[in-house]
Amino acid sequence: MSSHDAAANYCPKSKMASNGKWEVVGKGGKKRASNEGKKNKVKASDMPKADIHNPLGESKTIYQALKHPKVPVTELGNGHVKHTSDISEEMPAVLGEKVAEQAPDVKKLSAGIIGGKKKTASTKPQKTDEEFLQEALAKLDLDELTAMLTNLESSFPSNPSIWLIDISAHLQLKLKGVPQKDPVFEDKPADYPMCLVPAPLKTFFNDLLKKCTEPTLKLIYQRSVENMVQELSKGSSAYGDQIMVQFIVQRQPQITLENLKEVQEMLAARKTRMREALTLMWCAGQLPEKDLAQGLTGL
Repeated sequence: MSSHDAAANYCPKSKMASNGKWEVVGKGGKKRASNEGKKNKVKASDMPKADIHNPLGESKTIYQALKHPKVPVTELGNGHVKHTSDISEEMPAVLGEKVAEQAPDVKKLSAGIIGGKKKTASTKPQKTDEEFLQEALAKLDLDELTAMLTNLESSFPSNPSIWLIDISAHLQLKLKGVPQKDPVFEDKPADYPMCLVPAPLKTFFNDLLKKCTEPTLKLIYQRSVENMVQELSKGSSAYGDQIMVQFIVQRQPQITLENLKEVQEMLAARKTRMREALTLMWCAGQLPEKDLAQGLTGL
């Protein structure tokens, strides 16, 4: 091979590029590509750095004492190991600090609940219906009743039924709010609740009834029985009307038997209403104790 041929072999190859110009193709192209790759590589010093901080240390609390300590292992040979308990001495110290801090609260707790006496509100015994009724009757103002009667007599001089109606309505109004669990007064005296009326008031009512005729007393008796049932149906007490019935029966013993038929008719219409039915039976049983004939007739 001649020197001319060798020179021809070592000449770099060229080719026509797409842009219409000639360019050299050969080993030089590989070097150029590697240089471009090096240029595209990002240096580590140019990359953003993240600051890494150490984690915060745990604060010493009572829970640290509950952590399981590392147990060292001692080899015994033949594949057997022995676990040696090496509990940290920090546990009693931590517990001691916490117990000392909580000691005042524990003392307060023991003084109030464990060791101390629990204070209980002093509960007074509840009053009975009779005690409530006695208090209400004691509050009745005799002067007020006397002034009311005087005014009625001057306004309606010849109409004692109006006097008695207004006075009995005033009595019922004053005793309306007194509790009444038992409308028939079981285990009470026969003249209950009239027996609880103070003596001055008894004299006032007896003097008033003396001014009324028998038809007037019968009219007031019927009105009191009807009003008694209505008050009980509303959930109110009927002490005022019951006391008035007893005063009338005491004045006119035969009035219960004379109105017995009307009371029985009212009772038949109220068989399913227990309180009202019992009260009507109570009215039918209001017979004079001292009149044997009237009592036997009622039986």
